[in-house]
Amino acid sequence: MSSAFWKYGPAILCVLALVAYTFLYYFRAPIYDHWTLISFYSAMKTGELGVGDLFALHGNHWHASGYAVQLGLSDVTNMSHWAESLASIAFAVLGFAALMRMLTISMDLLSIWNVTAWVFGICAFFFFSFDQSFNWLMGWQVAVFINLAGAMWTIERLSLASISVRNTVLAAIASGLAIYAFGTGWALIPIGYGLLLARGALRFGAGQLCLLVWTALTGLLLWHFYLAFNDSAASYSVEVMPDFSVWQTWAGLLEYTGYFLASPLVRFARDSGALATVLGGGVFIWAYFKLRSVDRKQAWLASLPFLAISGHGGLCGGLRAPHGAWALGGLW
Repeated sequence: MSSAFWKYGPAILCVLALVAYTFLYYFRAPIYDHWTLISFYSAMKTGELGVGDLFALHGNHWHASGYAVQLGLSDVTNMSHWAESLASIAFAVLGFAALMRMLTISMDLLSIWNVTAWVFGICAFFFFSFDQSFNWLMGWQVAVFINLAGAMWTIERLSLASISVRNTVLAAIASGLAIYAFGTGWALIPIGYGLLLARGALRFGAGQLCLLVWTALTGLLLWHFYLAFNDSAASYSVEVMPDFSVWQTWAGLLEYTGYFLASPLVRFARDSGALATVLGGGVFIWAYFKLRSVDRKQAWLASLPFLAISGHGGLCGGLRAPHGAWALGGLW
């Protein structure tokens, strides 16, 4: 069989299996937060829905990107939720395309092509995992996958593409879509700064301009969030914030973040989560030095997108941790 089959075949099979699974088991009726869409849909049909309504905070999250997709599909499909779940898969595929680009370029830099099929297959297995079945089956969660696609393309544009205003603007758009889909998108702001600085943006004019563009994006988003946060709809979020003045809070946050990173393998199991986190970190460090031994000059650039993805995961865990009330109270 052709090399293209072995390269893309496992990913295609994962997607096809996921599509079949989703068609069989998607939620036929709104559930939990999904009911919010009903009020938006009703307001849209009566002409009372304004663009600003989509940007109201839902807890500490914006879901404007998700609302836009859901409302667009609802009018076409008469509120059939299978379309929302398929949209989730489509955005996941878009994000996986960015990951494939990063993998391909990095392996080309290191001249290691003989493991491509294995790498793509393993990544596809986790990327399209049935383990997050609730996200695939609940149409509301399309926002999660818009966020994921935005994160992948932000990191792809800033880690391996040339440092230019054009690529920075594209990354800023991707980050904006991610942030306006789910709160963990905020993790992309420091990741963007880190990638630009790691690639030496301060050393030349175009790079400095890119940092200014990224700073402008950050300022606008923070300003918008400040306005939204001061709205009464977000007031309850203050009530659930943990007490950061005690060490138990920080210990709980750290432990929860560790479990968050290990969750693709152990699903927050207390007896194995910490071990999985340590082992995963060890494997990552070993892999970096292994690549460094292959080509020391190119290892840094080839590893940069995956360092960013790992950092993004850690920051997302940290952002999510305050909402993991059981971690704060139950673990300590």
